[in-house]
Amino acid sequence: MSYFLGFLIVISIIVIVHEFGHFATARLLKIKVDEFSFGFGKELYSYQKGEGTKFKFCAIPLGGYVKMAGDNDASSLKKDEKLKEMTEEEKKVCFHFQPLWKKFLVIFAGPFMNYFFAIVLLAGMYSFYGLMSIEPKVGDVMADSPALEAGFQKGDVITKINDEKINDFSEVKRVIIKYGYKAINVVVLRNGSEVNLSVTPKKIGDDLIIGISSGADNKISYEKIGVLRAIKESVNTAVQLSVDTVVYLKQVITGKRSGEGMRGPLGIAEASGQAFNQGITTFLLFIVQISIALGLFNLFPIPLLDGGHLVLYCIQGLRGGKELSEKSETVIAYIGFSFLMLILAYAMWNDISRIFMSILGK
Repeated sequence: MSYFLGFLIVISIIVIVHEFGHFATARLLKIKVDEFSFGFGKELYSYQKGEGTKFKFCAIPLGGYVKMAGDNDASSLKKDEKLKEMTEEEKKVCFHFQPLWKKFLVIFAGPFMNYFFAIVLLAGMYSFYGLMSIEPKVGDVMADSPALEAGFQKGDVITKINDEKINDFSEVKRVIIKYGYKAINVVVLRNGSEVNLSVTPKKIGDDLIIGISSGADNKISYEKIGVLRAIKESVNTAVQLSVDTVVYLKQVITGKRSGEGMRGPLGIAEASGQAFNQGITTFLLFIVQISIALGLFNLFPIPLLDGGHLVLYCIQGLRGGKELSEKSETVIAYIGFSFLMLILAYAMWNDISRIFMSILGK
């Protein structure tokens, strides 16, 4: 039950936040929004004042959507057949007749709002709880691991990796992923003296590791910080999460890593439930991660995603405002749909395989 509830909360929040970005920007730019739906499926309740936006609550409470004036359906794939019959007054508030810069801002606002929401939530947590850091001290060194071969010892405090300063144990994994299978130079503090070590990560499952873990006695500190510092740290965290994701995808595409770590709906539901069971702080951090992931994913230049629309607007701008033919847009849309279905199918396969193997105890 906690898995379903956690997934429901996470997906509903981040999708509604995303759609609110589109909605709020459209209304700010005097563009009419016909519907703002909370959920999908059968309409349970709706509210509409005059000729304004119809707010409705539907039976399947997983996210939501906005339907702009001029769209034939909620997906915005098809334009309303009545566009040609619109009056000049109707065209003024119809999305499809807006200048490119307005369309660009409305579409960009969705991913932007995901980032904005994540940064505000994270800044609030940093201000309330403080900035947490775990001492980058080696607790255990795995047998037959690259770390053991390189000379790591229990109690070593990692201070630098490839000249990057390490202040938190979590930064170790991030830097390892960043450099992939390349040898990395690690500076550790041992008995008051600096020791230089060279280690090459190896792959176990879908993880790159050197074979060390933090110790149970590693110091955990909470640094109280002001609002401005909290915002700065939140922005840095959002940027770092985005960079790490892009690096991971690049490694998958170039064959340096497998894509077994990609999660689909089942995997996200599983992770949501685990985070939900681990307490409010962990759950909120998970929401931050998923919100950033959704914002970043939507910025990828893939047809049907927000990023795909933004690329088309840029192409249209280079063509002097001339739109692509309806046939071309349809072909591009189908290519994007097929590509997204392949990604979804692959991620679902990973989810099912992982769950099946866990049932077998492997």
